[in-house]
Amino acid sequence: MIALLFLALTFLVGRQVFIRLVPKPSALIGSLGLKQSLSENLSPWIMFCASLITGLLGMTLFVYVAAVVSSSLLPESLYPLLTANSLAIVGAITLLILDWRRTPHLRPAPLPTDREAWISLLSRHGFFWLSCLLFTLFGAWLAFTSFSRSGSIVSAGSSVFSDFAPHTALVSSFAKGSNFPAGYPHFAGDGIAYHFLFYFLCGNLHYLGLPIDWAINLPSILTLVVFSCLLGALAVAVTRERAAFLLTPFLMFFRSSFAFLTRLRDLVTQPGATITSVLRQVMTARKFIGDTPRDDWGLWGLNVYANQRHLLLGFGALIVVLLLFFPMVRPSGKQAAKTTSVPEDKWSRPDRESWFPMEQDRGRLIAALIIVVLLPYFHGSALVALMTMLCGLFLFSRARAAHILVCVAGLVSALVQGRLFRAGGAFIEPQFLFGFIAEDKSLTGILSYLFEMSGLVLPLALIAVLLAQRNARFLFISLLPLVFGFTFSLTPDVTVNHKYLMFTFTLCSILVAGLIIRLWKGLGRFPQPRRALAVMLLLVLTMTGFMELIIYRNINQIRVDANLASPLNAYVEKNTPPRSVFVTAPLHYHSLLFTGRQIYFGHAYYAWSAGHDTFTRDIMERDFLAAVGNDLAESNHFIAMEGVDYLIIDDQLRHHPELVVNEAFFRENYRQVASFPSLGNLLILDLHQPIHP
Repeated sequence: MIALLFLALTFLVGRQVFIRLVPKPSALIGSLGLKQSLSENLSPWIMFCASLITGLLGMTLFVYVAAVVSSSLLPESLYPLLTANSLAIVGAITLLILDWRRTPHLRPAPLPTDREAWISLLSRHGFFWLSCLLFTLFGAWLAFTSFSRSGSIVSAGSSVFSDFAPHTALVSSFAKGSNFPAGYPHFAGDGIAYHFLFYFLCGNLHYLGLPIDWAINLPSILTLVVFSCLLGALAVAVTRERAAFLLTPFLMFFRSSFAFLTRLRDLVTQPGATITSVLRQVMTARKFIGDTPRDDWGLWGLNVYANQRHLLLGFGALIVVLLLFFPMVRPSGKQAAKTTSVPEDKWSRPDRESWFPMEQDRGRLIAALIIVVLLPYFHGSALVALMTMLCGLFLFSRARAAHILVCVAGLVSALVQGRLFRAGGAFIEPQFLFGFIAEDKSLTGILSYLFEMSGLVLPLALIAVLLAQRNARFLFISLLPLVFGFTFSLTPDVTVNHKYLMFTFTLCSILVAGLIIRLWKGLGRFPQPRRALAVMLLLVLTMTGFMELIIYRNINQIRVDANLASPLNAYVEKNTPPRSVFVTAPLHYHSLLFTGRQIYFGHAYYAWSAGHDTFTRDIMERDFLAAVGNDLAESNHFIAMEGVDYLIIDDQLRHHPELVVNEAFFRENYRQVASFPSLGNLLILDLHQPIHP
């Protein structure tokens, strides 16, 4: 299948780029003081993950740009993705063949041929392969329980269908709707301020032959596995413990919180509560738990990763860049004495050696620049979190100019891409906003909020640093995204800052994993109590996550369906141009949006949270639908200025509590081109075919 060929080429191109720039991936984590043998065992995993991320970012953006150019230069009959993918696939194969011949030293090592070598390979990598298998199974379960297809019915779970309304619309708009340059399908004609390129990747895979469920779920699974492996490799480097490779992602997905205690308290204190009744309610719950604001959204747990499929690709790219910068961080204490002959006080002097990269750093710096420049419209929050952490690492760097260069490059890239993709207005709205969504904005109120919402993860990370002071810098830079999330907002909805907090909790989970492993090993006196404490801490840290796993499963047994074989879809795909814009009721997860066509104004929250001016458009749509005064000239002016093509009138619009549609006016003045009585008495009117010109 061509889609799978595209993914394979994406990895191979990414590998050739990354391995040329970073020929020794083991040096990335070896710089943190990890034993050489363990660094070399982790090197293939880092190389694979970094290569896939580099390839996905580069190839996806190349295909998108090629599609935009094709749509402006070639006839409409030639779909832009046909030309773009042809160029990408042929170009990738050609470059790989040429590079393969020129660089035999960069080819993968051959697989072992004798039994002893295989046994040695499995003994060194068996644990990592088992962990990778578990990540894959978990990712597949998470992806397909939230979004799946049976025949022509595409269903989203009840906890995710709201986010999947714009996600699936974006994917379909690229695969079927010729959405080049990109627009937001729920708010046509205003460009796009949303980091959409992951969904363009999904749309391209859909165009290349994957069904829409696989087109979204396969890259979601791949990026979850890649991120988990990168996080695990970073955890091993920081903690010096191989078990952290599996334990750290486990702690991240089954997040720490005291929500399980408040939930159990509420259940136990109910009149007539018994152990059986409490267990029954835990196992049948269909509402996310917690007493802090937005906990009922599932804002911090598994539901986030099921909803925001683009999140882990962004976070994976963030970890790759951090790994690329770690060799440029000056060592401290005993590590400095072991790794360098330069006196420690020399690192703080403002001379060339503390500001400019060395020759061996240049390849890593170029790789970091490539990723950062490509990242903004894959995941903007990941770029912001990365820049805050690079600013923190700046304090300890022996190549400070590299930090400045990468941060400036990322900022310029974000600004340029924002201006290109956004039709008008600012694509970010920076403002100082202290306290995030905590109800009490005082310092004690914020600390109380963090303790209740995130449980023991931050206190235990601090304890881990006190026991192993070499990790103090790591904790410091890990806290910076959280600090940013509590002080600034770049979007109209400050709730989206939760991703900064989540990444801080993720990195702190590395330190917590190291602490638990250290306790389990029971070194020193009283090993059994230490193991008991390790088990107790693990249970307390993950109990909320396990309860949310049950809730997530229960909620997503309720499905929201869209019928791809709907007669409406068949008519629209056959009889309307791909870039058509429909005026409709405020739709969200609707079969019409799987045709790739766009709507003038869908559910307002999606467009508002993505930075669009929903207030003005709401007024304009109300006036158009009401057709006050039956003014045909005014109606035609709106159609021409706003670029709308069709009007759908159905029972949802007729009976909408906040909209009034002058159906008689539109039926009298515009030609009806289709009707579907079985779909809520739905009518389609062609706004470019007036009955009375």
